[in-house]
Amino acid sequence: MSEQWNRHEVCAEGELLPGMRKVITIRKQEVVVLNVDGQLYAIQNRCPHMGVPLEYGAVCGTMVPSEPGSHVYGCHNMIIKCPLHGWEYSLESGQNIFALEKVKIRTYKVNVDDNTVYVLTPIR
Repeated sequence: MSEQWNRHEVCAEGELLPGMRKVITIRKQEVVVLNVDGQLYAIQNRCPHMGVPLEYGAVCGTMVPSEPGSHVYGCHNMIIKCPLHGWEYSLESGQNIFALEKVKIRTYKVNVDDNTVYVLTPIR
């Protein structure tokens, strides 16, 4: 049986250009929708650490595992960093980069239909 989805309208596709963000409210929870190099992401707009809005966080990469004595940058534009303490989360999975099992932000599916951007949530 396939999952059914509620669609929450965000904006017209042309109103969310690369580098832009838009905050919407779904079931009393703020969600930030980001256009990162043409890829759309939607995440909860609150860092679980101190509740700071992630809409102000930098989209970046991070240091990835590497050989001792070397520093390798990776995951370019796939990470959002909390603007208060720098906690980093994957835009795709919501996982915290350094505490994988313990801390996570909620992510949402994003769909573009007939030039309108939607955030999708499962029908309860």
